[in-house]
Amino acid sequence: MKVLEYIVSGMRCSGCTSQIDNKVKKMVGVRSVNVNLLTGICRVEAEDDFLDTEVIKVINQLGFKAKLKKDGSNLLISDNYFKLYEMIIAILLSTLSLIIIFSNKLGSGNLIGNYLNYNSNPVIYSLVIFILTVPVIIIGLRFYIPGLRALFKLHPNMDSLISIGSLTAFIYSLVYFIITLVTKDSASAQRIMAESSVMIITLIYIGKYIEQQSKNKAKNSINDLLNVLPQFADVLRDEKIENVCVNMIQVNDIVIVRPGERVAVDGLINEGSAKVDSSAITGESKPKMLSVGDTILGGSIVLSGVIQVRASKISGDASINNILYLVSESNANKTKRAEIVDKISIYFVPIILTIAFITFFTWLILTKDFPRSMTMAISALVIACPCSIGLAIPLANVLSNSQGLKSGFVYKNSAIHEDMKNITKVFMDKTGTLTSSNLNIQEIDHSDIITDNSFLSIIMTLEYGSNHPLSKSIIKYAKSKDAKVLKVTNAKEIPSKGVYGEIEGAKYYFGNINLLQDIKVEGEMDSSYLYLVADTKVVGRVKMTDELSAGAHDLISYLESHNIKTCMLTGDTEEKAASVAKKLKITEYKSNLMPSDKYNIIKDAKLKGEKVMFIGDGVNDAPSISESDIGVSPYGSSDVACDSSDVYLLNNNLGNIIELFKISKYTDKIIKVNLVWAFLYNIIGVVLATGIFSFAGIILLPWMSALIMSLSSVCVVITSLTIKLT
Repeated sequence: MKVLEYIVSGMRCSGCTSQIDNKVKKMVGVRSVNVNLLTGICRVEAEDDFLDTEVIKVINQLGFKAKLKKDGSNLLISDNYFKLYEMIIAILLSTLSLIIIFSNKLGSGNLIGNYLNYNSNPVIYSLVIFILTVPVIIIGLRFYIPGLRALFKLHPNMDSLISIGSLTAFIYSLVYFIITLVTKDSASAQRIMAESSVMIITLIYIGKYIEQQSKNKAKNSINDLLNVLPQFADVLRDEKIENVCVNMIQVNDIVIVRPGERVAVDGLINEGSAKVDSSAITGESKPKMLSVGDTILGGSIVLSGVIQVRASKISGDASINNILYLVSESNANKTKRAEIVDKISIYFVPIILTIAFITFFTWLILTKDFPRSMTMAISALVIACPCSIGLAIPLANVLSNSQGLKSGFVYKNSAIHEDMKNITKVFMDKTGTLTSSNLNIQEIDHSDIITDNSFLSIIMTLEYGSNHPLSKSIIKYAKSKDAKVLKVTNAKEIPSKGVYGEIEGAKYYFGNINLLQDIKVEGEMDSSYLYLVADTKVVGRVKMTDELSAGAHDLISYLESHNIKTCMLTGDTEEKAASVAKKLKITEYKSNLMPSDKYNIIKDAKLKGEKVMFIGDGVNDAPSISESDIGVSPYGSSDVACDSSDVYLLNNNLGNIIELFKISKYTDKIIKVNLVWAFLYNIIGVVLATGIFSFAGIILLPWMSALIMSLSSVCVVITSLTIKLT
C-alpha cells in the first residue's frame, strides 16, 4: 500500500470535498480517501501498482485542479484566491450603485440630483448603473467560472448557487437595460435590479475574504514553526569552521552555536554549556541551562554561552519536522462527524436548487408576478451556505492544533476531541512518566575485586542499548566520571527487570531484585537497589532515587477534582511504587508488573465500561498505549511509544495534560456549536428566504440573503477562533 497526497485548488465548500471524495473512493485500487477543505489536500491510500495520475484526471474532470504533492513538506498551504483590491473595488462600486438606486426608490432626489433620476433621465440612470455593475460582475467571475463549470458537470456547489442567483439578477437587469435604451421608458428603468447582482457578489466576497484570511492565520500559526530552523550553520570539520547549508549536516558532525543563534539540528552538547530557550518547539516558557551530555533540539535559541553540538539527526529528521508531520497527520484524519457532514454535503446543493425552483413556480402561480417570484428564488439560492458546514470541523481542528503546540503537546489524531470528554480513568507508568527521567544515583557499593571506574564502565556498557530513563541517568553519571563503553556481545534488555551482556568473557546481569530471583542468585537482597551480577555472584549495587516529574502533582489533583480515577502501573518494586504513590496521593497503584500485565489491566478496565487514557514512555508501554482509548507519550518517549500514542508531549511538564483536557473538551464543544449553528442557520435562512412568512411582513431581498450567507461563515470562523483563548 502507498499514500499519495494531492494539492487541490478550487474547493470552496463541503460539497466540493464530498464530490472529490465520492468519485475517488470508487476508483479501482483506492483503499481510502480523505479530502480536507481547509488545507486543500486530498490524501489517498492505494495499492502499490496504482497510477497517481489517475486521481489527477478524475479530480480535474470534476472542475478542480490537482497536482501531486512531491516535496514532502508538511506546510499548510495558504489560500489567496480572494484579493483585497478586488474586494475594495466591489465595495466602492456597489455602494455607489446602492446610493443611486435607493435614492430613487426612496425619493431622496437631493442626494443624487435630478440628473440620475430614473423618471427624468431613465437612459442616463441605466447607463450609470450598468457601468457600475459590470466591473463587479467581472470580479464575480471568481464565483461564476467554477460554479457554472460544476453545474454543467452535474456537481453543483456553493459557487453554483451564487452564480445562478447573481447572474439571474444581472441578466434580468440587462434585458430591462436594453429595453430602456430603446424605449427610453422610466418604467423599464425602474425594473432594473442591479443592486441584487452586485450586492450578492460584494457581500459574499467580503465574507469569503474574511474567512480566507482567518483560515490563513490559523494555518500560518503552525507554519511559523518552520522558521525556527536556520538555513546555514557553522560546522567544525578537519579543525576548520565551515559555514554550510543545514541540509549538508550529517550525523556526528560538530555544529558550533554562539549566543543569539538557533541550533540547526537535534543533537547532544559535546562541549561547553549554555542557557537555552526551546519555547518555540517545546512550549516551555523558561530558558534552562544545558551542559555536556544534554540533548538539545533544533530550533532552540542559545541565549548565553558557546556550545558544540554533535548532530544526532540530519536536518530533515529534526524534532520540529516530526512535530509538523504529526500536525499534518492530525489534520488529515477524518472523524465520524466529518464523514457524516461529507455525506450530507453531497445532497445539500441539489436540495437548495430544488427548493429555489419550487419557490419560483409557487410564487409565480400564486401571484402571477414574475419579478417577485424570481426575487424569492434568488434569495433562496443565495442564502444557503454549505461552506460554513464544511468549515465547522477542520477549522476548529487546525486552531486546536495551534493552541496545543503553544501549550506543549501535539495531537496525532483529531478524533481525540470526541473521546476526551468521556475519559473516566487514567493509568500512568511510573518511571519516566510520573517520575523524572533524571534519576539520581544516591549510593554506589561494589566488591574489592572491581574498581570504581570498571564498575561504572560495565553498568554503562550494559545499559547503553536501553532507552529506559534509568539507563539514561546511569549513562550520564558514568560519563561524568570518565567511564568508558566496553565491547559487549549478546546484549539484551529483560523487560521490567534489567539488562544482560557478555563483557571480556564474563556474563553480566544488572537489574532489580526480580531479575536476581529469576537467575537464582542467593543471599539477602534489598529491593531498593539495582545489582550487578558477574556470572552468579553479586559484585556491586546501585541505589537510585526517584524525582517526581514537573506537573505530576497538578495533574493528579486536576483528575481527582474532575472525578477521573487514577492508577499508577509500574514494573518497579512495591516499596518504590508505594513511596511515589504516597507523594502524589494516588490511592490505587500496582507494582511488579510485566508489560503484558499492564496491557491486561487496561483491557479489563475497558471491558468494565471505563474510558481509558494511558500515559507511558517506554518501548514496553506501546501495547498499553495502543489498547487505551487515548494514549499519551511524555517528552523523550521511545519511538515505538510515540508511534502508538494519540498525543505527544513536547516537554517534561505533565501539567500540559491538564491543558490537553481543557483544549480538547472546548474544541469538541466548539465543533458541536459550529455544526448546530451552521445547519440551523441554513435551515432557518432558507425557510425565510422562500417567503413563507411574507404574510407577517418578513421578506428577504437577494442582497439581504447574501449578507446573511456571508455572516454564516464569518460566525463559524469567529466561534472557532475562541479556541485560541483557552
